[in-house]
Amino acid sequence: MKTPKFNISDEVYHITPESPKGIVVDCHYSMLDGRWTYEVSFGVDVTTLIYEEHELSDVKTF
Repeated sequence: MKTPKFNISDEVYHITPESPKGIVVDCHYSMLDGRWTYEVSFGVDVTTLIYEEHELSDVKTF
């Protein structure tokens, strides 16, 4: 199994320019696909969204 790039409670950004900071609230590994997906919350009033590793960054993109 591949080691996850992010962990629960890590602060992340979507790779789109000037994305708000989000928090990883859950991680899922697919044995079939061999990849991690991350459930990220961007605030209390926003539904959590699911992203793959390549869609997230630990630094803000401008």
